[in-house]
Amino acid sequence: HGPVGALREETRHKMDCDVVEQMWADQDVVLKRVRKAGLLLAHASTYLRGSREVVLEAVRQNGLALMHASAELRADLEVVLEAVRQNGVALRHAGVGMRGSTEVGKAAVQQNGLVLLHASDEVCSDREVVLRAVRQNGLALQHALGEVVQSMGEVGFQRAVFAFLPPARVSMP
Repeated sequence: HGPVGALREETRHKMDCDVVEQMWADQDVVLKRVRKAGLLLAHASTYLRGSREVVLEAVRQNGLALMHASAELRADLEVVLEAVRQNGVALRHAGVGMRGSTEVGKAAVQQNGLVLLHASDEVCSDREVVLRAVRQNGLALQHALGEVVQSMGEVGFQRAVFAFLPPARVSMP
């Protein structure tokens, strides 16, 4: 091997890295890949992680790809809505302003009621959002703010809690 062999190996490795870097900077290549596996957005160039077209394709395939989008697109209503409709947990990766959006909150809890955990206090105190979340998953009630639960009253609270349960089956002896 020696110094010449080591230099050749280092040069070959650098060339391979350059090819891979160029591939992940090619919009057509990245679009093709993220349409099949949205989380591959993580490998895209910084520029393409800021491309609306690329990020929308990625989050349509897997909402969690939002975590790899640029900060600007994590604060974009259309992108965030697409992401949370595909996977409500994507709310966790949305920009702070989006986590405070009632529209985004409604879409997210429709897909996964437990994402109230990642929503802002404003969203968690919105009665309609909380009811949607509880209908989707009754355990979401634990993440609702107390004022909403109190405003429902005891009967409303009980209905909300038990709405997600299947009808009881009573067997006669």
